[in-house]
Amino acid sequence: MGGVCNDHEFGLALQDVDVSSFADSINAGNYLAQWGGFLSNWGGDDIPSFKLNFFTSGMIALGSTEEYSTLNNTWTLLDNSAPIPLNTGIIQMELTGTRFAGSDNDSYFDDLFLFVGNPNSDCEGGSSIENAEVLPIPTALTQPNPWSKETFISYPFPLSTSDAPHTHPSMLF
Repeated sequence: MGGVCNDHEFGLALQDVDVSSFADSINAGNYLAQWGGFLSNWGGDDIPSFKLNFFTSGMIALGSTEEYSTLNNTWTLLDNSAPIPLNTGIIQMELTGTRFAGSDNDSYFDDLFLFVGNPNSDCEGGSSIENAEVLPIPTALTQPNPWSKETFISYPFPLSTSDAPHTHPSMLF
């Protein structure tokens, strides 16, 4: 992602994530938000920080997590989890950068993530749909790569979760 700002003393970036499709599980009180990312700065003076804010779908504030920050000038993983408040429809990730020295605000972020789900579930990913089937994503191969005037694409076909994939003849484009 890079820095939040350039020469300003303070920078702010917000991203809203709509989690209303998980309302049944959130309102049952069994979903956590798991978030994190790598933070850094240039010389150890400026402070990159982030936290989560929880809102209803109508943007009424329900609460926030504590703010996490670092003065490290190397990439530092910061992550945590917290219960999602009942009636949450929007989870907002808030990034801030505060300059304390120099002429640039060197607050950096990378590989940010947010997962929602039930930590006691055997399922990965946190879907609130019961017995959902996770389909494999087939790998397509192209030759030559990068493409030239003619390219062959081969991929497994048909998709099946019970049988090993069959190879479909390559296609010429």
